[in-house]
Amino acid sequence: LVLVGSLSLTALVAGWLQQNMRDNAQMRFERHVQRLEDNIRGRFVKATYGLSGLRSTFLANGGRPLDRAQFRTWMMARNIPDEFPGIRGLGFIERVERIDLDAFMARERADGAPDFAVRTTGQAPNLFVIKLIEPLTPNRAAWGYDVGSEAIRREAAERAIDTGAPALTGHITLLQDAAKRQGFLYVVPVFKSADVPPSVELRRQQLVGLLYAPIVLDEFLADVVKATDQQLAFQLYDAITPLSTQFIVNKVPASQQNASHLYAERTLHVGGRDLTLRMRTTAAFETEVDRVTPVSIGLFGIVLSVMMAMIVWLLGMGRARAEALAQSIQQEAMARVQG
Repeated sequence: LVLVGSLSLTALVAGWLQQNMRDNAQMRFERHVQRLEDNIRGRFVKATYGLSGLRSTFLANGGRPLDRAQFRTWMMARNIPDEFPGIRGLGFIERVERIDLDAFMARERADGAPDFAVRTTGQAPNLFVIKLIEPLTPNRAAWGYDVGSEAIRREAAERAIDTGAPALTGHITLLQDAAKRQGFLYVVPVFKSADVPPSVELRRQQLVGLLYAPIVLDEFLADVVKATDQQLAFQLYDAITPLSTQFIVNKVPASQQNASHLYAERTLHVGGRDLTLRMRTTAAFETEVDRVTPVSIGLFGIVLSVMMAMIVWLLGMGRARAEALAQSIQQEAMARVQG
């Protein structure tokens, strides 16, 4: 009874400690997950703020595009790397009818850009040309490119115009990224008035252009894991088509990731698209989970239970021997009296 009772108590205590350990690990994991999700979401929000601030400048200019000097001045007044981490710059895309293309290039070259040239393919009636992009030097490969000549970029540009809301492209490779990593364009439409026109037709008619931010994901998310103290590894996927590269930004080796026992998945709604964020614990997280105490308490309880049971058994055996001896002596005494 002592053995069964003490082992049962040991099991209850060890089980409670084990569950408490799991609950604490889960709560810590969920805090890191929330912190990481908020950090990534916040970066896209910052990009929106930057584009919206530039949009306000266009509206203050009478709803007309800024010229090259004005655009450069606005950009020089901002600290893009610090304000918008991971964003390669900010640019302006103008919709150009194909029949007006030669006149458009002549105007741009006269506006302080004698080497400006449009690069396009296909025969679409209109083009979406990257007219302005700053800083220009690291983004020169994209300058003059017709984003409408490529299906993924065109879809986002047209969606931004028709909805009047920010639009994120599907995953693409940026022209200005020599490493050819995965990225996005984040696009915000600019209309002639501050209010978004109420219909698709009016939005198309009153379009001034599209402001956009080129994003290289590996740079955009490079230091995000600082928010979790290296406790999580994560992957970001396009919800429609998985990214060809799994962005495990903290570079935790696969052998260590296999040790993770907690996993979470979140959906980020950005620019009319859904991105899937998958997170799991790293070896650094696992080493901080106290799995030793419940096991130690369990082993200690088992040893103590056995010792207590042995003590009770020995006491019982000693008492039985004493009683047997006393009974034997009594019987011998009675035999002598009777004899």
